[in-house]
Amino acid sequence: MKGHVKIITMHILMDMEDMVFYSLDDLNRVLMEKVDAENRKPFEGLTYSRYDLFTTEEKETLLLLPPSRFEYLERKTVKVAQDFSFTFDKVHYSMPRKYLRQELEIRAGEKEIYVYNKHGDFIRTHKRSYTPKDWVIIPSDMPAEYKDYGYWTVPYFQQKASAIGPSTRALIDAVIQKYAYPVQSFRSCFGILRYAEKYSPEALERCSF
Repeated sequence: MKGHVKIITMHILMDMEDMVFYSLDDLNRVLMEKVDAENRKPFEGLTYSRYDLFTTEEKETLLLLPPSRFEYLERKTVKVAQDFSFTFDKVHYSMPRKYLRQELEIRAGEKEIYVYNKHGDFIRTHKRSYTPKDWVIIPSDMPAEYKDYGYWTVPYFQQKASAIGPSTRALIDAVIQKYAYPVQSFRSCFGILRYAEKYSPEALERCSF
């Protein structure tokens, strides 16, 4: 019976030693039947059982179980980047424009990401993705016009790429066109152009050919 203590004694296990089960459900069913019978068996020399003690003394003192199962939440502070997303566990999650450059607290569960501001106020929930470099986007988060992106815009990256060379420009255009929302490409474009700063524009142009 649900709620009362089930004690698996050694003789129950020994009694089941020669039994054959073809599924875990069958094993659990027989095991629970034997445990229930054990709990209802009177103590040696007494007239009451474990089940009797539970119903007469323990049951009324038990608290109700929580309405939801316990969930371990991983906490992390993140910052909303120029591409209107924060990154958690190598996945990008979109946020509205008003949170641009703000720090947020993330509480990540198994299936959902809970987003709070720095004061601990709840903002929203995202479905959690476990695919590296994936984007989890709420379409209304994406600005309608490039001017809303700040200084990271499609023309901004195209202009930077054109100044390096035609091959780099073609590469940047291809990266931008790869995504449903241009803003999703901005981090990749930024990383590509940083190559020219780290090495040289000529090196980037040769690599982009």
